[in-house]
Order: sequence, then C-alpha cells, then structure tokens
Amino acid sequence: MFKTVLILANSIKHHGYCVAGKELTTKNWIRFVGDVGGKELSKEQIKYKNSYGEYPATVLKILKIEVTLNCPLPHQPENYLVAEAIWEQVAPFKFDEIPSNFLDSPLDLWGTTDRVDHNDIEQEKITISQSLYLVKVQINELCTQPNRRVVFYYNGILYDLACTDPNFDTINNAINNGQKAHNNILCISLGELFDATGCHHKIVAGIF
Repeated sequence: MFKTVLILANSIKHHGYCVAGKELTTKNWIRFVGDVGGKELSKEQIKYKNSYGEYPATVLKILKIEVTLNCPLPHQPENYLVAEAIWEQVAPFKFDEIPSNFLDSPLDLWGTTDRVDHNDIEQEKITISQSLYLVKVQINELCTQPNRRVVFYYNGILYDLACTDPNFDTINNAINNGQKAHNNILCISLGELFDATGCHHKIVAGIF
C-alpha cells in the first residue's frame, strides 16, 4: 500500500534517520520504520525520486511512500514498515509553510515533564494515542550547550527538550543573525525506551 504524506520530521536517530509525516487527506501521522521494532531508516531508505534525480528526503516535501504493514508499538502506535522501494515526490511537491489544518492541539505533550515513564505505559496508566505532535508554541530559547535543546511554552506549560533536527545549527544561526524569525511551530516526538532512565524522552524532531 502507498501513503502520500507531507514530511514533517527527518531527524537523527542513532546512525540513521527517523522520518515521519501526515497523510495529505486524513492528516493522520505516519512514522516510517525499518523493522517491526521501530528501527531507524538508513540513508538509502529515505531517498526519493523526481524528474530531476534522486535525493534524500527533507521536510515539507510531498512524498508517496510504499509501506508493507502497520506495526504499532505501545509508545509509537503510528509506525509503518517501509517497503524496499524508492520514494516518489508527487504533486503538489512541497509546501513552503505548514497549513494550519495540519497542526495538532493536545492539552499537553504527554504530561508536563520531559519524559514518560515506561512502566506507566506498560501498566496502562498512560495511553499513547499518538507519539507525534505538530504544535504552535512560544519558543523562548534554542540552546547549544551542553547539548542542543529547545525551551518553549505550550499551553502555558514550560518544556525544555532535546532536539534531533539536523538543521538545528543552521536555524539557530539564521535566527541569531536576523535572517529568520521564530515561526514557533515544532514537531514533537516521543522517543524509544532509554534504558538508563526507564523512560521515553520527549524530543523536538523538527523546527519550523
């Protein structure tokens, strides 16, 4: 089966990529994975083609992607296993800005902290109905030390989350040089289980 999506996250995961987007028609989230356990994708797996050649996927492109099955995890219910076929860019090809009807409006981002306890998911104290949000926020700061983080308010709640957007430095430099304003739209992802803490950390996967 094929999914036509607006790509909203292409972030760094281990030595590969976590790519996700929303279907153009339903606006449902899809996270593309390399196996049923949610494995990251390789550089070859995220290539798409158009009439000019083949390129690595980037955000705001419209891509038609073949998937083989839905393989939900308790913390990531929208996972789909990709087929071994190159992706295809299709009309309308790309968006310069995110339309407002693609935004999500949860009360909070899986609670008010920077993580979700894995035991709470296992014991069904928390149900993760979706592990990705595209939200309008008030960005306070992009931090580079000791690691890349985004500090922002959403619905009156202050969050301080790690960022895996590969364009973080470019975006931060452009803002600091007055070449880009804060658009205040973030793609937030609930990450895999981090064994050291027993939690799923909340991650800024995309800055728009």
